[in-house]
Amino acid sequence: MLAIGLIWVGCQHKPIAIHRENGWYPVTGDSNDSLSLEPIVTTKDFSVLRLDSDAFGKYVIFGQIHPYYMNLWAEETEK
Repeated sequence: MLAIGLIWVGCQHKPIAIHRENGWYPVTGDSNDSLSLEPIVTTKDFSVLRLDSDAFGKYVIFGQIHPYYMNLWAEETEK
């Protein structure tokens, strides 16, 4: 009986991580997973995207959003 109980409890766990495509996501108020399931944009939505360094040697992400997604990017990042 104990073995059946342990198997039942072991099968009830929820996944720890949700797979998300690389991109920028809105932050939600959920304490378990604070990122939205839907991205604002993904890395495919950029015409240029690269990791670079500034004059002080700090890494920065340099990107140019595809014109089709500019309005969405502007609306979501100004919130």
